[in-house]
Amino acid sequence: MVLNNSLYESSGDLGPVSPISMGPRCSTDFLIVGGGATGLAAAQELREAGFGVVLVEALEIGDTAAGLSGGILTLNVESDYADLDADEARVLYGLSRAGMASIVTLVRERSLACDLVTDQGSLYLSGQPKGRDLFENELKTREALGIKGVRILEGDDLRSLYDSPVHVVGLHETSAHSLDPRAFTREHARLLLRQGVSLFEGQAVGSLDLKAREAVTRQGHKISFGQVILCSGLSSLTLGVLPEMKQRVMPVATHILATAPLPKDKLSRLFPSDSRPILWDTKLFYNYGRLTRDNRILFGGATAILSTRQALQPWDEGQRRSFQNVIRGEFEGFFPTLGPCTPEFFWGGVIAAPADEFPFVGRVEEHCLAALLAPGLNIAHASGQLVARLARGVRMDSEVQEIVDLRRPLSWGARCRKLAAEIPLSRWAMNRWGQRHHDG
Repeated sequence: MVLNNSLYESSGDLGPVSPISMGPRCSTDFLIVGGGATGLAAAQELREAGFGVVLVEALEIGDTAAGLSGGILTLNVESDYADLDADEARVLYGLSRAGMASIVTLVRERSLACDLVTDQGSLYLSGQPKGRDLFENELKTREALGIKGVRILEGDDLRSLYDSPVHVVGLHETSAHSLDPRAFTREHARLLLRQGVSLFEGQAVGSLDLKAREAVTRQGHKISFGQVILCSGLSSLTLGVLPEMKQRVMPVATHILATAPLPKDKLSRLFPSDSRPILWDTKLFYNYGRLTRDNRILFGGATAILSTRQALQPWDEGQRRSFQNVIRGEFEGFFPTLGPCTPEFFWGGVIAAPADEFPFVGRVEEHCLAALLAPGLNIAHASGQLVARLARGVRMDSEVQEIVDLRRPLSWGARCRKLAAEIPLSRWAMNRWGQRHHDG
């Protein structure tokens, strides 16, 4: 099989979304650099407020970090809420809830074709009975935050939703949805084009002069702007403007596989009640899985943490095959009753994860803002809306501002993770640490 073959691309929706060609020079109220979920959300917020918006994306829309997402929309965040202090948990929950609600509303009201499945529920799973202690603590924290529809399942209650010989206790949440994230971003971009956003693909910004308020693409096109918003992920441009980001980013290699459609007998044994909950485990660098509408299992997770230097280098065929073997092994451990895994699709890349679980949203200089390091699709979308409101003069809540400040001190745990990212560390070692961290 091809080692970089995305299920999301199998729909045939390929090539640039935008038919617009960039002229030698243009000007705009707002220039947004980066056409992922964050940049698109920012562009919509500003355009609907009446501003002129130019959005440039170095690749094609959908081939950004969104294409590496599992397409999971839940109130869960990358860290357990119980591991955060009260203010941090409240802010991350607020961002996650706002982002999820906004995405679902956008898809429904604008009829975006992205295979949205709502209210399928989710299961956070542990393979050890003492995982119940973790879930009880997490359940109390979520109830304090106002999250409803969460319960602990064991025994027959768990097996009625998901029958696994390796998972013995789970935290079930009813408010969980999924979609095709590549299709979502491409449909969102088409909506923005209809709304009047000037969107240009294949245009990487090569230089940015904040004093002159001018950007020049690598193709030589010049863009004059009133303000620029960086939603450009882990790139040389971002690091040039925000060198301090290097101290907070944890580049992660992430990969996803998709199986062939499951036969009905295997599907009914795995999910006896015909429910289709989203699944993930308690490992620090967790595995996640979900069923697609055509009954494939889409399964993924982190395959390596990288140094910043490694993250900017291309992978060779041997590395891709090694990453595939990691994910296949994790799949077979997660779903042992399905036997050897022979994926039909396998793809991956690098995402810029925050070392401390929190996105950065804020003003960098007088005419420059940024929204970066968003953990997950929900918070990426909410971060785009937040930075756009900040750009047009809406004050950010002081509690939120403190949490999403790039210059806030890193926690001890975040410093350890950041240090680990600069040292060769195997997937096995990461997960052994993570399993002990969560399940004792």
